Amino acid sequence: MPEINKNNWISNLRVIATLSVIILHVSAELLLSSFTNPPNVFWNVANLYDSLVRYCVPIFVMITGALMLPQEIELTAFFQKRFKRVLIPFLFWSLIYIFNSFLSDLHIGKTFTPLSAIKTICNNFLFGASYHLWYIYMLIGLYLFIPILSKWIRNCSEKEIVYFLVVWAFTVTIGRISHFANIRPLYFTGYIGYLVLGYYLANKSFKQTKKQISFYALMLILVGVLSTAALTYIASVKKGVFYEEFYNNFNPNVMMVAIGVFVLLKFQAPVRNKTLLKVSSTIDQYSYGIYLVHVLVLIYLNKIGINGRFIHPIVGIPITSIVCLGFSTLIVYLFRKLPGGKFISG
Repeated sequence: MPEINKNNWISNLRVIATLSVIILHVSAELLLSSFTNPPNVFWNVANLYDSLVRYCVPIFVMITGALMLPQEIELTAFFQKRFKRVLIPFLFWSLIYIFNSFLSDLHIGKTFTPLSAIKTICNNFLFGASYHLWYIYMLIGLYLFIPILSKWIRNCSEKEIVYFLVVWAFTVTIGRISHFANIRPLYFTGYIGYLVLGYYLANKSFKQTKKQISFYALMLILVGVLSTAALTYIASVKKGVFYEEFYNNFNPNVMMVAIGVFVLLKFQAPVRNKTLLKVSSTIDQYSYGIYLVHVLVLIYLNKIGINGRFIHPIVGIPITSIVCLGFSTLIVYLFRKLPGGKFISG
């Protein structure tokens, strides 16, 4: 088995996924607002960037599986630690997003009665105060299953894990593209499959050399990204509107990229540069808080004209994403300097 950098490849994965989710949301604004038929250059660039980073949510879930499923979990301690770490920052930032939404509504002259304000707040907590917070609801659901999955996966054979993954991949794919046998992804685990996939790939012994593994991983990434971009382009042109079905996290093209990125990072040489290590470590440590706050940062960057289109998107999308990452990291850092700030910042 090729030598694996066990010290920081998971951290590197988390950092890359954190930046990728920001790139995804910067690109999404252009995809939704600039579609023409045939698509213009701005839209095509945004489509390529979005296709490149669609792996980010599956990677986050796979990291969770790789880290948590090998553990022997005691239920009470697990839920106290996990839900405390996830729920308190989630509730705090949800309130911030709700407050920001109220400010925006008041600015355009909308009024609220006490009853309508309470109803709005309740709806925001039930359905998400911002579009990206769906991930936290999904993550909380996964946490409910992790103690059971952990016990199962530590007591089953590799062949049984592979069987599970094959059934999962087949059914979620078939469920998206046809009504074959009335199979639906809901019946066969959804994101739980990515938990198991992360555990499996993190612990899998490969017979190939590191060079061979890297080549296969790069091919998966290349084929997956290009097929996502091409299929999205073709379907959007055919339908005359932006068609995002091929961005779905359970499509084979997205799964290919997620697997490729995960495996590629697993076998990469460790980072040696001290400055890069320090930056990477900070982003890794603050990644949850960065995820929670970054959409708010994007909203205010857009207000001052910094978005994917402030210059050509080839440059505008990555620059906006890096600026957003920097401000988001700074906000989490400053909150953590406050008394009790580390409990609410994420």
